[in-house]
Amino acid sequence: MQEVEKIEKFISIIDKKLRPNIVIRSINSEKPVVVKHIPDSWNLLGCGNYAAVFTHKAFDDYVVKIYAKGRPGLKEEVEVYKTIGNHPSYSYIIYRFFINSQYLFPSLYLI
Repeated sequence: MQEVEKIEKFISIIDKKLRPNIVIRSINSEKPVVVKHIPDSWNLLGCGNYAAVFTHKAFDDYVVKIYAKGRPGLKEEVEVYKTIGNHPSYSYIIYRFFINSQYLFPSLYLI
């Protein structure tokens, strides 16, 4: 499968399986978000104060970061990734869901 096709398929699975089912709540901005209803084949990699990061078993080269509704920091994070650019030590944005404040990153994180 070509890289573009792989990304499109991953985006489709996010749209059809993850987004309609996942619940991410940020109850206290000083504590990690709470995640409920993670669909089969998805793994929660980690939670921060404003967002959670997931990967899919069939797409282990990519992760998707989803911000809790109403939490700040999204625009600032985009600016950080723009400043860094493509660097082998960092993830980079390859696709953005504008409406729901979701980002898709290659999984270049040291987890």
